[in-house]
Amino acid sequence: MSAKGCVSLAIFLEEARRSPWFNTPETLFHVGTIFPALILGNHVLTESEFLIQRDCPSSLRFLDLSGSAIVSLPTWFNTFVGLKDLYLNGCNQLEEIPELPPNIKEVAADGCTSLERFQFNNIKDLPMLEWIEFSNCHGLRENMGDDLQICLLSEGHLKDHQYSCIFPGNKIPDYFSYRKELSNTNWCEIDINEPVHLDLENTRFAFSAIIGIEDVQGVSDFRILVEIINDIGQHIYSHRPYMYSLVSSDHVWLNYHVSNHSQLKTDNLRVIFTCEKHLKSVFFKSCGFHLMKRK
Repeated sequence: MSAKGCVSLAIFLEEARRSPWFNTPETLFHVGTIFPALILGNHVLTESEFLIQRDCPSSLRFLDLSGSAIVSLPTWFNTFVGLKDLYLNGCNQLEEIPELPPNIKEVAADGCTSLERFQFNNIKDLPMLEWIEFSNCHGLRENMGDDLQICLLSEGHLKDHQYSCIFPGNKIPDYFSYRKELSNTNWCEIDINEPVHLDLENTRFAFSAIIGIEDVQGVSDFRILVEIINDIGQHIYSHRPYMYSLVSSDHVWLNYHVSNHSQLKTDNLRVIFTCEKHLKSVFFKSCGFHLMKRK
């Protein structure tokens, strides 16, 4: 259900109340029950209208506020325990994202130019989180500095399922064992020339890259393909994550993977990064790879 273009959310909800399928004696009005996917993009959302939805913490699954004039999410936003997907793309007046609901899976906040604060201390507090995007949110980096990278990329925060993120920055995490500095290329190979024998049930792969972009007008779309190849040419891992869009440099990208293999024994590994892009303006500045033991 979409409410894009509605002058007032209250009017939209009142119309829903009047609909024939809604007016049954046994029905209670809960936005999340009726609209498990609620899209409110381009709507000027007020605090009082947000309160209308506060009685549906367990049933609202998808919330799209993209393009709205919202300044901040309410402090009690983390009570939406059923929420899985949150979209805030292009919310140019959004200044702060408070503590997220505990079962959130995806957060997209591309192009939130006024965003300065993102409040959570540990990704482990969000066990379902798989994807978070802060592309082109440069105010977030300027205000939070290294704290942003600590929040999103610290080794101790990584979990037992796939996780990806992208945000403004220019540094591969310090704990990465293997890294390579590059010069405006869309391809990178990191060679691990040492015997590797891993119990992959207790090992995790982490990939990171610094993405640069030339000073060009418009949006540059790209995705990053990562592959791991063993010494006999077998692909141990291959993944093509989400498509991203950048309008300015630099951004940190990270992908964290839990392997499906039980054992890995090889004399060397080749880790290959490829930047698949629509324009020549996007390139790698550096790439990194890290093997982590499950704790």
